Formats: sequence, C-alpha cells, structure tokens
Amino acid sequence: MPINYTNLLYGPVYRTLGVDMTFVLPPPGNEVYIIRGLDKTAGVDVQTEGDIGIQTVRPAAILRMADLATVDLAPDDLMDALVDISGGSWKVRSYYPKPSPGGEADGELWLILVEAP
Repeated sequence: MPINYTNLLYGPVYRTLGVDMTFVLPPPGNEVYIIRGLDKTAGVDVQTEGDIGIQTVRPAAILRMADLATVDLAPDDLMDALVDISGGSWKVRSYYPKPSPGGEADGELWLILVEAP
C-alpha cells in the first residue's frame, strides 16, 4: 500500500508551519481563495532555464496539490494571481510541481513570486 504523503507527511508540516494565503485570481473572475501554504518569500533556490544551469534565489510559496483540488483550482488558474502572505503582497510569476512518490496529485506546487505592483 503506497504512502499518502498529503496526509502523513505534508499534513502535519502545513498544520504546524503553514500560514493562510489569500489569492485573488486575475480578471475576469477576480475570485478570492484562502489556501494554507508554506511562506518561502525569503527565497528558495531556483534553477533558471537555458543552456547553462544557473541557481538563483526567488521568493516562493508552496501549496499542497490536494488543497488546490479541494477548491477546484488547477496550477494554471494561479498564474498572475495576487497573493497576500504574512502581510506582504506578491504576484504569481510561474510555478512548478514537485510530485511525491505517489504522483503529482499527492505532491506540492511551488509558486515563484514577484513583488506585487
């Protein structure tokens, strides 16, 4: 029987270290969602694309894919969304999934952020 990372690993981490993040989706909908995630706005290492892999540090937020599914959102829905995290305002610039061994739906979504205009 495979391990359910969403419940057994990520659940306790997000309950203990997570913060509520308010997402405002871009027009025309402008829907508002509150999703618990990990605040990594201090920066995470990100590999830039191109012929030569270069590491850089970017502000980020991490969400559980299961939490997105609960509110019927796909990663693409969050592109260009505004997000308030711990008193700071950000805009979702890009994202990449980090699947667990159980697959993408049992993993996390890393959102790369820029300061909101």
